[in-house]
Amino acid sequence: MKILKYFLLLSLLLLFKNSFAECGDRYKEIIFPTYTKYSDIQYGTNLNNLGEQQDLYLDIFTPPSDWDSITHRPIVLLMHGGAYVAGSKNSETIQFLCKELALRGYVAVAVQYRLEKTNIDGIEPILQFADKVNWYKAIIRSMQDIKGAIKFLKSTVAENNPYGLDTNNITLYGSSAGAIGVIHTAYLDANDEVNLNWGRAISELGGLEGNTNASPFSSLNTVRNIIVDSGALADLNWIGDKNDIDVLGLHHDKDPSVPSGNGCFYTAACHLGRFDGLKRYGPYLENIGARIEKVFVSGVGHPVDDLDRNFALEKTVHFLYASQCKYDTTIFNVPTSIKYNKLTGTLNIFPNPSQQSFQINTSFSSPAVLQIFALNGQLLYEQNYYYNSTKDIQHNLNNGLYLITLKDSNHQLFTAKLIVQH
Repeated sequence: MKILKYFLLLSLLLLFKNSFAECGDRYKEIIFPTYTKYSDIQYGTNLNNLGEQQDLYLDIFTPPSDWDSITHRPIVLLMHGGAYVAGSKNSETIQFLCKELALRGYVAVAVQYRLEKTNIDGIEPILQFADKVNWYKAIIRSMQDIKGAIKFLKSTVAENNPYGLDTNNITLYGSSAGAIGVIHTAYLDANDEVNLNWGRAISELGGLEGNTNASPFSSLNTVRNIIVDSGALADLNWIGDKNDIDVLGLHHDKDPSVPSGNGCFYTAACHLGRFDGLKRYGPYLENIGARIEKVFVSGVGHPVDDLDRNFALEKTVHFLYASQCKYDTTIFNVPTSIKYNKLTGTLNIFPNPSQQSFQINTSFSSPAVLQIFALNGQLLYEQNYYYNSTKDIQHNLNNGLYLITLKDSNHQLFTAKLIVQH
């Protein structure tokens, strides 16, 4: 009987290990010797600016399945730059970032979105942006395609999840025009007030959601992070009080193409409207309580990643590692690691394993909230907890492994394991 109990306990610990995001070196260091690439997968189709049906493709980079025991991995979708007239998912920078992220344990997806085209010889597509509505339409098409790519990935999970995806854990990465698409995808929705030109663009394209992918899955409810490399937003009011998405912003402080503050594209293209870069949307997000990391590069340049891929990778990896391992990583807000405890003090649980009760004792210097979670993310217990105190917790929990967390007023976490064994 004792051997059976130890076997059950070992099984629970293994379940704990595989139920939450791996920390340690995963997501921070290269932990795999290679990666697997699935190229040119069609994720949708939609009309381009010429009214022609255009098939849309993406590349998926995964850790090697024969090396990786994790079957549901966080996803990073990457959108290239090119002023909505050039660039592709085959960009050297995007492909580099995808490979590096896959080697660290992510599934990275390089997405091709619709670009502006012309069928008139000698006319550059960018000249069509003399009409600001065409510029807004280009942004909206990229938004529709980003949402279509998310829907496609969710549909693969509903089938048999061949790429090992966790579609509850999605990050959007955009560079330049891709960053403009990402930040508008995150914050502009059907409830926001828009001016006549934006309204016309949205109406003529059939709405913000679009029909790039017709699967019934929702597109944005599981986006947890966005990385905005040299992008800007048309209206800060569209952010409103949306503080549930974590943001990494990268921008040259003297960007001549996309304003780092409030300004015009390419310095002089003010007919397109004034947009707000990191110097503006960053403080706004801070004021509404969002998690925002602002990275300014001194001097003239655009975009950050094309000019220094390794720097952009370093900042991206640091930001995402914190997201996966220091912050909540499921829709139930369950902390995923016991390694990165942020409250100052000690936490003691006795007895552990417990039967129908246990005692918790701390030496924290501030009030906190005590929570108990099941491994599936269900919140089972919650109560205010005061510093330098001892509390007896009575419970009717079944045999198993549970997580106890303490959160202070700054949402910092202390996490411990509780084993219930009757």
